[in-house]
Amino acid sequence: MKLAKITSIILYILLGVATILGVLFYTNSISEEPLIDTMYVYVVIAAIFAIGFPVYQLFTNPKGAINTLIGLGVLGVIVLIAYSMASDQVLNLVGYNGPDNVPSTLKTVGTGLITTYILFFLSLLAIAVTEIYNAFK
Repeated sequence: MKLAKITSIILYILLGVATILGVLFYTNSISEEPLIDTMYVYVVIAAIFAIGFPVYQLFTNPKGAINTLIGLGVLGVIVLIAYSMASDQVLNLVGYNGPDNVPSTLKTVGTGLITTYILFFLSLLAIAVTEIYNAFK
């Protein structure tokens, strides 16, 4: 049996289970606990597939892995640039005494935000360059 066929069967089974649980939940036949537990299982399954398939591709197509490794390297450089730009200065928030206003959390959140901004603007740039290139083609 081909891998695509097996994957399709698994996805239909997962879709069926989610549909049945959703219908049971919205008809008040079950509480939210089985639904939440099933979603945790789905997240684990998704993580296994998200990690497993690239590793499988790495071994079945080593030449294609070079492009993936280059992409990961570029992403790593972007994250390092964002980390160096992020501030860890504690915010002076009036009336807030929560646990999240600490330098390490602020640096991590800042890194994530700046990485998102950089990737967003790079995607816009890529779209613009592609359109200009296709206009002169």
